[in-house]
Amino acid sequence: MRHHLSYLLLSTFLITTGCWSSEATTNPLATDNTEYMTVLFSNEESILEEASFYDALLEMQRLFPEHHFPFQIVYASERNVIRYFNVSTYPTLMVLSGDDVHLVIEGTHSKEDIINLLTTTLKMNEPELSYHHIKH
Repeated sequence: MRHHLSYLLLSTFLITTGCWSSEATTNPLATDNTEYMTVLFSNEESILEEASFYDALLEMQRLFPEHHFPFQIVYASERNVIRYFNVSTYPTLMVLSGDDVHLVIEGTHSKEDIINLLTTTLKMNEPELSYHHIKH
């Protein structure tokens, strides 16, 4: 009886551990390696600080009307995504393609700084990456 109980506990632990590790290693926002996606990590306390990020993204759309900029907001309540990307500062903006993180902007920044960083990161003059919307 004791042997069966030990086996049951060990099996449960191994199965549970496997579930934890797969959640921690699988990108919840995985994209195609040929597409960029911009993600803004948000919480209620940083709403005012996020204004420059929204303004910058709108300005990017105005400056580059021929491109579509996939954009997603991840709220602090989406713990699995927050943990995966190890976000601890709000707002945080990331540019992703596939499993690669190309840009991280944390905290308060001016609209101009954000536009400059996005323009450089997104290589606006290089057509090899597309900017189509990614559906989840």
